[in-house]
Amino acid sequence: MATAFTIPVARVTLADGVPTTLYTVAAGHRLVVRDVWFRANGAVGDVFLYVTAGEPRILGTAIGSLGTGASYHWDGRQAVEAGEVLHGLSQGADCQVAVTGYLLTVE
Repeated sequence: MATAFTIPVARVTLADGVPTTLYTVAAGHRLVVRDVWFRANGAVGDVFLYVTAGEPRILGTAIGSLGTGASYHWDGRQAVEAGEVLHGLSQGADCQVAVTGYLLTVE
C-alpha cells in the first residue's frame, strides 16, 4: 500500500498582472492541490489559481483583495489532471504563493 504525503508544488512570487506557470502535470499522474498560501507584497485586488489544457477553469482558490502584508490560506482538494497546467495570477501588486499537494500515479 502506498503512503500519500504532501509535497511542495510551487513557491513563487506572482508579479502583478503576469500569468505564471506553477506546475505542469506529467503524463500518467494527477496532482491534488491541498493547500495554498498567499501573502500580498502590496495592496492586491485579486489573486487566483487556474488550470489550462482543454477548457480553462479557475480552481476553488480565487480570493478578493488583500492589504499589504496580509495573508490568506486555502485548503481543500482540487484535482489537476495529466497534461494540465496550473497557473497563478495576482492583480494589483506582487503576491507570494506557496502550493502543496499530492502527486498520484494514474494507471
